Amino acid sequence: MAASPPCFQTIEGVRLLTTPLFDLAIVSDEDGSASRYLAPWGSCTDLVLRRPQSITARALARWLLQKRWGLAPQQWHIHRAEGGAPVLVGEEGLPVPHLSFSHRGNWIGCGLCWQGSIGIDLELPTIKRDANRLAQAFLSVPEQQSVQQDGEAALLAFWTLRESFAKSQGQGLATALSVVPAQLLTARQSAVECVWNGSLWFCQHDMDYPLHWAVVHRVPLSTRLRINEVLMPPNAKLLDIR
Repeated sequence: MAASPPCFQTIEGVRLLTTPLFDLAIVSDEDGSASRYLAPWGSCTDLVLRRPQSITARALARWLLQKRWGLAPQQWHIHRAEGGAPVLVGEEGLPVPHLSFSHRGNWIGCGLCWQGSIGIDLELPTIKRDANRLAQAFLSVPEQQSVQQDGEAALLAFWTLRESFAKSQGQGLATALSVVPAQLLTARQSAVECVWNGSLWFCQHDMDYPLHWAVVHRVPLSTRLRINEVLMPPNAKLLDIR
């Protein structure tokens, strides 16, 4: 089922997409201004990370928690699960949201949700990529046909959607390249909702030239809650940051 795609707003240089169930923040750090701006939301525990983009992604998560939800950044610690996915830990046993990070080139993204799980992916075009060869190796026949017609733009749309789908389940490339909901592949530069395999899925892809981005949000039907029943820290307050 087609859904009305939410739109970005820009807050202090951060591109922010907000919905009732998840938030997505993306920054471009081409000149280093984003990492400098987000530095106050960093933590000394982040400095062990080798990639500057990973440090900025964690700061972006704390920025989102404070700017969107009014939660103090020092309450939150981020570490990696065994598979490498980011895990947010709140002080004093606070309920915590699910996180997803992605970075490509100078672009850095963070997705956050309080209910269910989220996956995001960012990709950039490159002249060295053989779109048709990759599509034939990894994608379905309908996807291959779209790539033959539209080239790398179609490849990156399907790839970001598949990566986000896998990340929303805490899985990697094998899941991204396995069987996915048919509706997922209709979300190219669009947004769709569907029920598949016992969960409610929201899938969206778009591009902000040259960046392709996608987000997939998943809520198991067995645990689905109404919006006002989503578990959050008692001091969380949804802020209007427009």
